[in-house]
Amino acid sequence: VESIMNAETLGDNTIATNGKNLSDYQFSQLVKSPATHFDILLDRDAWINAIYSGLKLSQFKKVRLIQFPDNRDVNDLGKLKTLKLIFKSRYLSYNEILKLKNDYERSIITYN
Repeated sequence: VESIMNAETLGDNTIATNGKNLSDYQFSQLVKSPATHFDILLDRDAWINAIYSGLKLSQFKKVRLIQFPDNRDVNDLGKLKTLKLIFKSRYLSYNEILKLKNDYERSIITYN
């Protein structure tokens, strides 16, 4: 999640990036951690950042990318609705995340 407040809402085992990107330090700590899977939940305006983080992290761990509906975030939805959104999502392979990246970039080019 992006903010400390969002991390507080979700509780234990939640990390705030304090921005749209994982720092190199945060990334290295995640890779070294015993955790086997991660859920990336960034605000809609940071979707491409979530994709890039997912691409990097999916080379080492299982990754789910969670896209919030209607420009909402963790605090808008609350803990229970956010957890339902997470658990309805599936883990993505590196190639699936790469396809999301390519589709996103194509949509930006088409839109402009």
